[in-house]
Amino acid sequence: MIRNKIKKSIYICVITILVFLVAFISILKIEGLNLSAPYKNNINNFFNDQELKQTTMGDYTSSILTRDEDGDHLYTWGLNDHGQLGLGDKKERLTPVEVTGLPSGEIKKISTSGNHSVAIINDGVNDHLYTWGLNDHGQLGLGDEDDRLVPTEVDGLPDGEISQVSLGVKFSAVLIDNSVYTWGLNSCGQLGLGDDIDRSVPTKVTGLPSATIKQISLGEQHVGVYLNDGLHKNILYTWGDNDHGQLGLGDKNSRNTPTKAYSFYGRIVISFGSDSSSALEYKGGISSLYTWGNNEYGQLGLGWSR
Repeated sequence: MIRNKIKKSIYICVITILVFLVAFISILKIEGLNLSAPYKNNINNFFNDQELKQTTMGDYTSSILTRDEDGDHLYTWGLNDHGQLGLGDKKERLTPVEVTGLPSGEIKKISTSGNHSVAIINDGVNDHLYTWGLNDHGQLGLGDEDDRLVPTEVDGLPDGEISQVSLGVKFSAVLIDNSVYTWGLNSCGQLGLGDDIDRSVPTKVTGLPSATIKQISLGEQHVGVYLNDGLHKNILYTWGDNDHGQLGLGDKNSRNTPTKAYSFYGRIVISFGSDSSSALEYKGGISSLYTWGNNEYGQLGLGWSR
């Protein structure tokens, strides 16, 4: 009798667990296998002993930069309707696939935004910029508006160290030898060139003062650059779309040339989002966060939304 009761209890427990698992899997399927908490991805096993150097995400795509004894490697996966994975076709990938179209050399940095990607390659002497993916507004900087399915070198840049690259929605920017070059969509003056005409080749932004450029950051359609004037001030310049005050200029008028927004007396790091902006200032051992722009969902962290 007792043995039968134990068997029955075990049976009930097993059935309960199975029902729970079925329900859990069903929820995951309904949610499209989305995860709402950090998850240590099993694809880590794919890279074995490779060092993971950098990762970046675009719209429904992922990229990771690795290194082993043979050098640097770039892997991509996800949506690929415009060739944004750089694999020579438009087939989506569910697991990492190595991008083989890059030349040998150090891959210094990768960046992805929307449906286009870039990589900075150093051949041992000079830096080179390669782009691929969607190009409907010339955001690849290749002189046309044709998509690229494989990494293609941007020829319109001067020789020099490409110290930074930043991508917005359908436009791009790099920092080379203390000069900013932009190209792509320019509907709101986000290229900073004094007009609203798209560019399909890198074009130098001439409206910045003579000072050391420390960082560039691109939002959806606006740009921030901060410079050091040599007098212990870090000055933020902004331009582009300003419908929500994301330029930090006290109004909602867009700008098509660099405009001085704010002076910081500490070291800063800027990060521009869709229609909002932020700056983190480090001064005298104290860190301060500044936010401005669109606050529809409370993204400015001010305790209220609008």
